[in-house]
Amino acid sequence: MEQFFQFLISGITIGSIYALTAIGFTIIYNCTQVVNFAQGEFLMLGAMLVAILVADGVPLVIACLIAIACVTIVGCLVGATLLRPLRTGSTLSMIIITVGASILIRGIVMLRPDKEAMRVPGFTGEGSLSVAGASFPVQSLWVLGTAAVMVVLLWAFYRFTLLGIVSGAVALGAWNCRGYGCAALGVL
Repeated sequence: MEQFFQFLISGITIGSIYALTAIGFTIIYNCTQVVNFAQGEFLMLGAMLVAILVADGVPLVIACLIAIACVTIVGCLVGATLLRPLRTGSTLSMIIITVGASILIRGIVMLRPDKEAMRVPGFTGEGSLSVAGASFPVQSLWVLGTAAVMVVLLWAFYRFTLLGIVSGAVALGAWNCRGYGCAALGVL
């Protein structure tokens, strides 16, 4: 039974990370109607930036904020220089561009001179908790809490803010009405 709880907690923690990545896929697809195959590389780029900054002595919270800012800038640059100019192109060309961006980001990260595995310390240290005989790192609580907070904040954004409601309506209209005169409705 202890092993079951160990696998359950580990699975929920890893599933939370995948869920956040899937939310990113969904938001980007709903806004652009393009599947972003570079989504995983953006996640990896942020993690690598945090690991490099922490190894250089930057405090973990500051490193996370810097990594978020840098990945946001890279995402905006990819969108502005690669995707936006070709947004009227075919779906296949957009997919190829995101695959190319994925390869480019991966290649740039592989240029770092140190090829050793990097480790990022937990926000609250390296301790572990024990529940029903299963032991798991305290960092799992940070992952689960962050995922839960992000889901609630996104739900509140799309449910209660004007920008969120309009974004959802536009995404729904673009998806439901393609080719049926929605441009006359101002949706496309």
